[in-house]
Amino acid sequence: MKRMLAMILAVMLLLAACGTGEEPAATTNPTTSSTTAPTTEPVTQPTTQPTTTAPVTEPTEPEPEPEPEPEPEPEPEFVNPLTGEELSGPYMDRIYAVVIEDDKRSLPHWGVSNADMLWEMPHEGGITRMVAMFTDVAAVEKVGPNRSARPYLISLAQSFDAIFVHAGGSTQAYKDFKSTGWNHIDGVKGQWDHFFRDQERRKQGVALEHTMYTTGAEILEATADEGFVTSRGSEVDYGYKFTEDATPEGMPANNIDLRFQKDGKKTSIRYDAQAGKYTIYQYDRDYTDGNTDEIVAFENVIIIETDWGILNDYGALTVDLIDEGKGWFACNGEAIEIRWSRGGTKEPITFTFADGTPLVMGIGTSYVAVVRNGAPVTIS
Repeated sequence: MKRMLAMILAVMLLLAACGTGEEPAATTNPTTSSTTAPTTEPVTQPTTQPTTTAPVTEPTEPEPEPEPEPEPEPEPEFVNPLTGEELSGPYMDRIYAVVIEDDKRSLPHWGVSNADMLWEMPHEGGITRMVAMFTDVAAVEKVGPNRSARPYLISLAQSFDAIFVHAGGSTQAYKDFKSTGWNHIDGVKGQWDHFFRDQERRKQGVALEHTMYTTGAEILEATADEGFVTSRGSEVDYGYKFTEDATPEGMPANNIDLRFQKDGKKTSIRYDAQAGKYTIYQYDRDYTDGNTDEIVAFENVIIIETDWGILNDYGALTVDLIDEGKGWFACNGEAIEIRWSRGGTKEPITFTFADGTPLVMGIGTSYVAVVRNGAPVTIS
């Protein structure tokens, strides 16, 4: 009975609690008699803020600055008109053209290593003569052996407005001197006192005609004696172009063999790759300068073809230097075909590439050979 009353009392208390909205008090587990409190610990919400991981940047070296384009070397303001070498001021003087015999008995030649250009020209009997062009004749210690003039040698001097130095001449050459009034210094009929015979060579048995020489100082004295005008009054320009590397895009040119006419005198030209220059071999020997005993070398080689003829019954030659034709240019072991032309007596002989643009030569000295049209020329 008591148990029933207790249960009714518990139900009533529970109903009363629900009516007030209060939480029921802790209940007693009838089996364990222990009290269990409701769990009231606050629930911790998980952190949901996004996390950002910064990328790891490896340290890098800055991009190198691009190399600036090298500034081109400024062209010199003043140059030697025959070599392209730089000068401190404008070259306004007339040059000198000196005739040198090239018979085997005349060797060695003196003064040729001082020449800015050396022209090898034909002569009667199948031999040749050299014409050495000097912009600074005062520097020449001894030059020769000097020999006679021919009309086409005078014409060559006229193309450079050069004072012509020789020893004697053909009948026609003297007529040309008279008709043109061209300035010349003659060791036979004129300024012979400015020339001398090399007595040492005479003692060696060398014939008299192969022993006449002069010097740069004597040439200048003879010029003053004659009252020749030596300054042109303005910078000299023959139209020649020069550059440090003038290697043509052509054929290999390590060996050049030529004859000035069929079965005529042979000249061989060899390229020295170590020196970057050409040397001449003739009469079974290297071409040397008697002043120094050293081999003469050139940066440029030019060969031009011309028309030849016979002037008179004595077999004197004519060589047409007022014309145009083909030729070859060699520099730095390569060669290319070129053109040459000259329009008048006092105009310079000019050279062009096949397309007509001016030939560009290497800075330095030049050897020029004038051969007959169709003469054998072998380049390899």
